[in-house]
Amino acid sequence: MDRPLCVTVIGGGTGTRTVLQALRDETRFDLTAVVSMADNGGSSGKLRKELGVLPPGDLRQCLLALSMLPPELKAVLEYRFAKGTINGHPIGNLLIAAAQEYCNNMEEALCLMKLLLQVRGNVVPVTTTPTHLCIEHGGTVTTGEIEIVHTTLAEPRRCSLTGDPHVGRSALQAINRADVIIIGPGNLYASVLPNFLVRGVRNAICTAPARFVYLANLVTSPGHTDGWDAAKYLATIEEYSERYMDIVVVNDRELSPELLAHAPAGAAPVVIGTLREDQRVLCADLVDPTPLQQQKGDIIERNHLRHDPTKLRTLLTRLLFPS
Repeated sequence: MDRPLCVTVIGGGTGTRTVLQALRDETRFDLTAVVSMADNGGSSGKLRKELGVLPPGDLRQCLLALSMLPPELKAVLEYRFAKGTINGHPIGNLLIAAAQEYCNNMEEALCLMKLLLQVRGNVVPVTTTPTHLCIEHGGTVTTGEIEIVHTTLAEPRRCSLTGDPHVGRSALQAINRADVIIIGPGNLYASVLPNFLVRGVRNAICTAPARFVYLANLVTSPGHTDGWDAAKYLATIEEYSERYMDIVVVNDRELSPELLAHAPAGAAPVVIGTLREDQRVLCADLVDPTPLQQQKGDIIERNHLRHDPTKLRTLLTRLLFPS
């Protein structure tokens, strides 16, 4: 192939950020992140309520993952204030909110942020229509991503979005032109599934000629996916995306108690389970031995276990460019 391979990553948050970090410096990839806009917690939630902007948090993570700025400057943009009226806000979130108000358009604002942050690749919102995630579970309806994160979800479950959001122009283009689409890892209900609920996304995914790669999570989400193996995650992704995954990547490194201590209480390793004989599955050691640290001023409990960007880059480049 004479041109770079168009790779679109669908998700949001730390999982998508890690994939982008892994692939950013590979010049054979033309990268685009399609990011969920359902976040309503922490800094993003406050800015949505106070300014009426689209949530900037996941966009910030993806922009900085693709940024070519020196690490010290990126660290400043990730800095969260720990007191005062801007308590809990990272500087990057405030910049994106300011650009959005200045441009009165999120896609234009992200073009400005791309120039400012020296971004290699593209970061686009899955929709520019304000929306919230809803889950009907066990006869109860819970609305709001952060509320859902802190709720134990009963069966059966049905996910939807408020406001009937439609897919953004740039997101649709990123799906249509992709040679490879990577889904996950990330919080299934908070970061991944909301993308498929946006009107127009599933149709684009079903007709896209791209190869689809699913990166399974390292650990389960307490109250949401307790006892799930990789097969259950895969079945849910395929149900909501309405698309058969071509390649499924699962971590096979055993997680020590020391590593699991950095995951949310009650989380357990996602094991390959009944997918063991599935020819689509590729197993590898993908765990980063150095978990992320909780940022000062961040009031949300997070999963600090993550995939290792270097291991991911090695695996994905070998997978997508076989010798």
